[in-house]
Amino acid sequence: MYKRFLQCLIAPSMFWIVGIMIEKDLEERIIPILIIVGAISYPLFTAGFQRGKLDLLKYVIISNLIFYLASMGYWFNDRVTPTIFLSALAGSLLFQSVSDYIFKAKISGKMMLMISILSVMTFIPFQLNWSYDKLGLGVFLWMIINSFSLNYKSKN
Repeated sequence: MYKRFLQCLIAPSMFWIVGIMIEKDLEERIIPILIIVGAISYPLFTAGFQRGKLDLLKYVIISNLIFYLASMGYWFNDRVTPTIFLSALAGSLLFQSVSDYIFKAKISGKMMLMISILSVMTFIPFQLNWSYDKLGLGVFLWMIINSFSLNYKSKN
């Protein structure tokens, strides 16, 4: 469980680095590469590589679709209507539901709700002080929190 949890830190770290790089106006050509590698590696590390290849492929595709749809909340976000919170909640619930359905993980509704609420809280620093490094931190924490349910279920 701990080895897989450590692997789950790799992809979120890429998104946090992207946020810091954008904030500091650093090398822009590497940013899309980090986002793509992070988006593909996160579901693989979260699910574990010992799953069926077709299940992993479905999981990567659906997880990325959820991630990009949820990130739309960032584009419509402002101080009056913080849609990023709604996107974080919906994205987390969908991610947990897909994880449960594809891998038959038997994640309880209570755990899904708790993880989703914690996921919303990860974007509070960004909403209070808009900066890309805070957005990167929010995505980093969101990914770690959402990987918890599959890591926890794989232990039991």
